Amino acid sequence: MTKPVVLALPKRNDRLWEELLTQTGWAYTDFQTIPTESEEEFLMDSLAAGHWHAVFGDLRFVLTDQNVSQKIQEHVDFVVPESALELPIVQKMLELLKSEDYRKELSLRVALQLP
Repeated sequence: MTKPVVLALPKRNDRLWEELLTQTGWAYTDFQTIPTESEEEFLMDSLAAGHWHAVFGDLRFVLTDQNVSQKIQEHVDFVVPESALELPIVQKMLELLKSEDYRKELSLRVALQLP
C-alpha cells in the first residue's frame, strides 16, 4: 500500500478541494489532508521545508522550484442590491470590471483562466 500524499489544505479551500477530487476521480485515500488556517505564503515556505508533500492553495505563492499539478478555474460574482445599481461607486466598479485594461491585468496572473 502506497503512503498518502500529505497535503496542506487551507480551510477556505475545502469546497474547491472536494470539487477537484470529484472532477479528477482521485481517491480520498490518496491524500492525508492537513486542515489549516495559515496563509498560502507560509504554507509554501513550510512545503519547501518538507513539512508536507503538497499545498492546495493560491498559485501566486508558488516558488520557482515547485511544480503545479492542476489548475482550478474559480468564478467570482460582484453582487449588489438593485437599489444600489445607480450609485456612482457601483457604476465605476462595473465599468472597471468590464474594461479591457482590467482584463489585461488579470491575464498576467498565472493562476487565472479568463473566459
